[in-house]
Amino acid sequence: MFRNTRNRRNKMLTLKELIKNQKNFNESFFAEVSDKLWKIGEIEEIKNQTDEDLFLFHIAVNIIGNWKGDGWWEFICNYPQLIRYVPDTLAALKLPDMKAAFENVIKCFPENTVFEYSSTYVDTVNFLQNIRFKISDTYLNSIPADKRKEMSEALHKSIDDLESLTDKRWAYNAKDDGWSDVIDFIGEKK
Repeated sequence: MFRNTRNRRNKMLTLKELIKNQKNFNESFFAEVSDKLWKIGEIEEIKNQTDEDLFLFHIAVNIIGNWKGDGWWEFICNYPQLIRYVPDTLAALKLPDMKAAFENVIKCFPENTVFEYSSTYVDTVNFLQNIRFKISDTYLNSIPADKRKEMSEALHKSIDDLESLTDKRWAYNAKDDGWSDVIDFIGEKK
């Protein structure tokens, strides 16, 4: 799949090259491509070695695939390095309502949140997940309990709103087993 382009440092991997001879677009194909892209390295390395369409495809596959497993909250908790790419990806998939709902979820996070895996990020998601969860971050501990409760409730409502939009599009009982948005994106790029 990547054998002709991987060793050429000056040539970016492109979505068009990847799909030109592909007949069946399904979850297995998407997972195979995404797994091979992850072998390049961290997300920034992948971004630097792929064209914009292939990068958006990769993010979309990771969003949808991980959502299918555990939902939005688990995606947000476990893939903070992808968060900054989600709005542009949802826009590229022509999902403005889902993009707005996702951005509403992110607005529930404290202003200084850095979306990268760290002990502070773990504290932040625990802080928002449940007001009874103990955290060690000084800044988060300085937020009054009533404000924390308000933030947590807003997050849960926002997640529920996002899930309700997502379920009808990406569930396995949706069109193309929930992959129609990715298939449509690919179709536009052929």
